[in-house]
Amino acid sequence: MSCGLQRAWASAKAGSNKSGVPTYRIKSRHESSIHNFDLGALTEAWQKIPAADKRDSKVAAAAAQCFMALGAHGTAQDVIEQSLAENWDSALALLYAEPKSGDVLRRIERAEGWLQAHPRDAALLLALGRLCIRQGLWGKAQSYLEASLAIDPGYAAHLALARLHESLGNTDAAHRHYRQTLELAVAQLTHDAARERRPAPL
Repeated sequence: MSCGLQRAWASAKAGSNKSGVPTYRIKSRHESSIHNFDLGALTEAWQKIPAADKRDSKVAAAAAQCFMALGAHGTAQDVIEQSLAENWDSALALLYAEPKSGDVLRRIERAEGWLQAHPRDAALLLALGRLCIRQGLWGKAQSYLEASLAIDPGYAAHLALARLHESLGNTDAAHRHYRQTLELAVAQLTHDAARERRPAPL
């Protein structure tokens, strides 16, 4: 099982989400096997990974996703923090908003510290917006999400803003951001479909 987990982490690859921000995911052929791990085996396998490899952002992202899939959100948070302390990675910073448990205020403070060093990181700003929404800090959430959009006008930040405005009763603003979310999503799907239809090079 340990070797299988290591192969899954080694197969973590860089990609791009529809906002243009790079993301990482486990290759699909490993995804079903993740659910066969128990937390003890996963923790044991993680402990056997060399320290230098744990600092690799792709390995850390894959590991964090595995831990979150098994409900170990605090461990996932620690994995992300330790990796980002050594090597900055925007996709991993975005993943920092995903763990569902833990001290959200502490995470916001930690992320705001990173923001001082990376003030124009759209993914980090999006993560901060999502964390502030979870904490009920509506004004800060809106500011961070709008700052993220100003740098990278992707659909993820538009969608987060649409939901935020909807929850606050700002109907017009919510509809505007939902519309922009849809337009960007359709444009990305059209682009992806066109790319798939291109003939393979001989």
